[in-house]
Amino acid sequence: MVGYILGAAAGILAGYSIFVERTALGLTRLELSYSRLPRSFDGFTILQISDLHISHWWKNERQMEKIVRSLDTDLLVFTGDNAVNSRGARLLKEFLNRVRPDHETYLIYGNTENKGKYGRERQKDLNWKNLRVLVNEHVIIKRGDDKIVLAGVDDPFTRHDDVPKAFEGAPKDAFKILLAHAPSAAGDAADAGVDLLLAGHTHGGQIRFPIIGAVYPHIHKYKKLVMGLYEGEKLNRILKRDAGEMRVYTSRGIGISNLPMRFLCPPEIAYITLRSST
Repeated sequence: MVGYILGAAAGILAGYSIFVERTALGLTRLELSYSRLPRSFDGFTILQISDLHISHWWKNERQMEKIVRSLDTDLLVFTGDNAVNSRGARLLKEFLNRVRPDHETYLIYGNTENKGKYGRERQKDLNWKNLRVLVNEHVIIKRGDDKIVLAGVDDPFTRHDDVPKAFEGAPKDAFKILLAHAPSAAGDAADAGVDLLLAGHTHGGQIRFPIIGAVYPHIHKYKKLVMGLYEGEKLNRILKRDAGEMRVYTSRGIGISNLPMRFLCPPEIAYITLRSST
């Protein structure tokens, strides 16, 4: 009898993980205040979409479009593992043409885009007008006479990232945002004076349990940076250095890998508002 009960409970949890939570895409709002952010950038908004793993246009993708359309966003970024195949890349392109035809969108590669011939095909798929791929490089974003730096590195999980190269030639005293597929770039980011690191890759663990947390964080180092916002002393302890005002946000992402389920770890899009405390 106990076996039947346990089996039924396991079936219910699996069904919930596959059919309910996996498709329960939500929006996470954050407001981050910085003394180094120029006053002209107060209220600057960033929409982070991570680990989309797009191959079809299903429930999560439809909800993603609804969310993006509902927000007034200054900057839209994709932080790796973007498309599963060429069809997914085409769907992503069509989506961006619908929701942001007159704005440049920024994207970085994840480990999916670094898997040999398969990855090289995905990289070719992800190049079109109004989509700027940042590969260990940066751009300057201006408002009047003020500027901030947006940098992106190639995938840290497959060790293609080069944070120092990404900031070569960047104004040293500028506010710096770094896009990195995996949060394992956080140590180098702190050394480079980054103010905000946006990452993904972990899917938040994808399957989590109370007290235990993520079953498998899927990163080489800084394994505690698995989900959510890290700052202050908590971040300093993880990195074993003074990270200053740097914040790390590790997105739970939208898609899944390996197991087609999520448990206590629903998919998300992050909407970040920057505030100047000067």
